Amino acid sequence: MNVTLPAQVTKIASLIGLDLAMMLVERAHGIDGTGVVYFPHRPRPGQFLVSLVGLSAAVKLSKAYGGQTIILPKCRAIYRARRNAEVMRMAEAGMSNRNIAQAVCLTERQVRNVLAK
Repeated sequence: MNVTLPAQVTKIASLIGLDLAMMLVERAHGIDGTGVVYFPHRPRPGQFLVSLVGLSAAVKLSKAYGGQTIILPKCRAIYRARRNAEVMRMAEAGMSNRNIAQAVCLTERQVRNVLAK
């Protein structure tokens, strides 16, 4: 997967790992569509950030961004690349295009297009 992440997401990924960083970006945009995330000075169980990435990762993020509110970019290209890799993996495992489409919320035609690449 040759997709370049925005600098801000790259820094977050270096702190907590790519999977958690992408989950944070996805959830920040999925909740209200703004991508806004507040990083508390002292994360505690029950806080939004802790519920998303866990206490350990939230502590690391708070050391870097504590007290700041940041707007995270959407990272559409990386979502698409990850989704396409998942489509390929499912196809290699023998799943039908219909089942793949349902699993990743695409049409069968879109699945065929991904597999044709």
